Amino acid sequence: MIRNLISYIIIIASGFFLILTSLSASIKPMNLSSCIEYARRNSDSYQQAQSDYQRSTSTYKAYKASYLPQFMLFGSAPGVERAINQVTQPDGSITFAEQSQMYSSLGVSMSQLFSPTGATFSLSSNLARMDMFGMHDNSYWLATPLQVSIRQPIFRYNSMKWDNKIQDMKNTNAQKKFNETMEDIAINVANHFYDLYIAKKRLQNTKFNYAVNDTMYRVSQGRYRVGKIAENDLLKNELALINSQINLEQAKLDLQNARDKLRLVLGMPLMDTIVIDTETEIPDVVVDYKTALNMAMENRSDILGYEIAKIQAEMNVSETKSKNNFNADLIASFGLNQSSGNIDQSYADLLNQERANITFSIPIFQWGKAKHEYQAAIANQDIINSQNKQALKQFKQQLKYETLQFKQYKQQLIVAEKSRKVAERRFEVARNRYMVNKIDMDAFYMAQNEKDNAFTNHIQALKSFWLAHYRMRRLTLYDFVKDAPINYSL
Repeated sequence: MIRNLISYIIIIASGFFLILTSLSASIKPMNLSSCIEYARRNSDSYQQAQSDYQRSTSTYKAYKASYLPQFMLFGSAPGVERAINQVTQPDGSITFAEQSQMYSSLGVSMSQLFSPTGATFSLSSNLARMDMFGMHDNSYWLATPLQVSIRQPIFRYNSMKWDNKIQDMKNTNAQKKFNETMEDIAINVANHFYDLYIAKKRLQNTKFNYAVNDTMYRVSQGRYRVGKIAENDLLKNELALINSQINLEQAKLDLQNARDKLRLVLGMPLMDTIVIDTETEIPDVVVDYKTALNMAMENRSDILGYEIAKIQAEMNVSETKSKNNFNADLIASFGLNQSSGNIDQSYADLLNQERANITFSIPIFQWGKAKHEYQAAIANQDIINSQNKQALKQFKQQLKYETLQFKQYKQQLIVAEKSRKVAERRFEVARNRYMVNKIDMDAFYMAQNEKDNAFTNHIQALKSFWLAHYRMRRLTLYDFVKDAPINYSL
C-alpha cells in the first residue's frame, strides 16, 4: 500500500515537472527568414548596432542643435574683497587706502552661429551691483539692458562650413552602416542556420545508413553461415556497421553543437528548442553586374566614406593654407548702459556703448614651416585620393566576382539536387540487387558512398546559394527579390 502511494506521488510530481518545463521552455519552429528576423530584434549584434546608431544620431543632433540660438543665464554670487588698493585722487595723486567691497551680477545671453560666413552673433542683458564699505558706505548699480556683438573672421578658414558638410554626410552614413550591420546579421544567421540544417540532415542520413548497414550485416551473417560469402566479406560488413555507428554518434554531437551556436547567434534563451525547416523554393532573381554596381554606389557606406575622406583632406589643405596667410577678425558691439546708486535710475537716460576693431595676424618668417605644412597636406590629399581610387577598383572587382558566383551557385544548386535524386535512386537499385545477390558488396558500398557524396554536395550547394544571396544584399544594400533598396529603422 505504501509502495503504491509512493509510486502515485512520483507520477504526479513528474507530471507537474513536465508541465512546468513546458511552460518555461518553448519550441520555436523557424525557417531561415524567421531566424533572421528574430536575430534582428534580439541578438547581441543587433543591440550593439542599435547603440552605435543611436550614438551617431545623438551626436549629430547635438551638433545641429549647436547652430540653433543658445540661451544662457550667467552671473556671480555675492563676493567679498578686502584689501589695500591704489586709489587715484581728484588732483591726480595716488594714495593707498583700505577698501572693502562686495560684487554680484546676473544676466542672460543668446548666441547664434552663422556657418556660411563663420560669424558668431550674441545678444545679452545683465545687471551688476557694487557695495563699498569703509568710512563711507556706497552702493552702485550697473545696468546693461542690451548689448549686441558680432565676431566675423576675414580671410580665415571657416571651420563651420566644412564641419556642417562633413557632419551631414556622416549622419547619412550612420544609417547606411546600420543597414549593413543588419545584413551582416543575416549572413551570420544564414551561415549558422545551414550548419544546423546540414547537421540535421546528416543525422538523418547516418541513421538511415546505420539501419541499412545493420540489415546488410544480418543478411551477410546468414549468407556466411550457408557458405555463400567468405569471412572477409562478413568482416567488411561488420566494419561498415561499426563505422556507421561511430558516424551516428558524431552526427548527434554535431547537431547539438550547431543548435547551440545558432541559439547563441539569435540571442535565444537556452531553454528554448529550435526546430528548423529550410525554404522549399529558391528566389527566382537575376542579378546583373550593372544594376548591382549602381545600387552599391548609391547605398554602401564605404562609397560615401571615400567622399568624406576626400572632403576631409580638402579641408585640411584649406586650413593649412589659411593659417599661414593673412588672417583677420572683425569684432564689433553695441550696447546701452547706465550706472546709479538707485536701481531704477540705472535704467534711465541710457548711454551708448560701442566697440569696433579689427585684429589681424600676418606670418613674416617661419623658416619654411608654412610651405612644408602645405606640401604635407597636399601629399596627404593625394594619398587619400589614391587609396580611395584603389579601394573602389577592388570593390568593383569583388562585386563582379560575387555577381558571377551568385549565378554559378544557383545553377550548381539545380544540378546538385538532380544529382542527389539520381544517386538516391541508384542506391535503392543497388540495395535491392544486393538483397537478391545480383551484385557484390563493393558495388553496393560504392553506390552508398555516391549517395552520401551527392547528398552532401546538395546541402552544401543549398548553403552556398543562400550565403551568396545575402552577400549580394550586403554588397549592394538592395533587395533584388522586392526590387527595392534596403533600409532599416530602429
